[in-house]
Amino acid sequence: MNNNLLATIIAFYLSKFNDLALKKLGYKTYKDAFMECGRLIDVKPNYIKLRRDEFDPVYNWRKGWRNRPMAKMVSNIIMLFDDLAEPEMFAIVTDILHHKDTNQYEQLVQSIECASKQNGRAYIHRVITGKLAEKFFEDDFKTNPTLPKGVLKDCRDNGCGYDYEILSQDGSIFYIEVKGISNNGGGILFTSKEWNVALEKEDRYYLCIVRNVTDTIPTIQYIQNPSSNLTPSKNVSTIVQLSYSVPEKDLIKCL
Repeated sequence: MNNNLLATIIAFYLSKFNDLALKKLGYKTYKDAFMECGRLIDVKPNYIKLRRDEFDPVYNWRKGWRNRPMAKMVSNIIMLFDDLAEPEMFAIVTDILHHKDTNQYEQLVQSIECASKQNGRAYIHRVITGKLAEKFFEDDFKTNPTLPKGVLKDCRDNGCGYDYEILSQDGSIFYIEVKGISNNGGGILFTSKEWNVALEKEDRYYLCIVRNVTDTIPTIQYIQNPSSNLTPSKNVSTIVQLSYSVPEKDLIKCL
């Protein structure tokens, strides 16, 4: 993991959102923020400060580094993240600080290093959509009588082919994979691992689809045993990674 690049994302957040960012992260001073953020991701505090200073001329909070060319990493991060609202950036920064969703952020680092604006923004959009969907699922789990009863366990950082486990009182384990769709239509994508686990777990594997995730009240659909009820097409990417795409019409059949 490129910790300096992750530190630069944190510096972008501190620069663009200034005092609000400081308050949201729970720090009283910028010195505290630089020290603690540096400790959490193992970079020198002064590195975060210097990177923040490089963003400052863009957002006009402080004088910053006005008389030097902008580093490519800095300009790439502005290009990829500038359209995100503060709550979305806060979610990304807190994940970085607490080492959550590390697989996703390794891909995020790659998208920035490649400086691909279109691909990078598309990936960031998927990250945010996924996070919103997961939050809606967690809220729905508390009150939805159709789901298995038990203790919800967060497995998102484990890379195990699903996002959550439900541990029932009789010892049974159910597996939940959450997918978010930003609007009311569209298909989804399974990774090879997710699809293989769905094949293995059968009726104990649930697919949760959250549509209109940016709305206050999204729509949530559950598909039990998706490997039996869906017929995805296999995709092979140029990095030799399999995925399985499910078109919208197949999802509608399961309603």
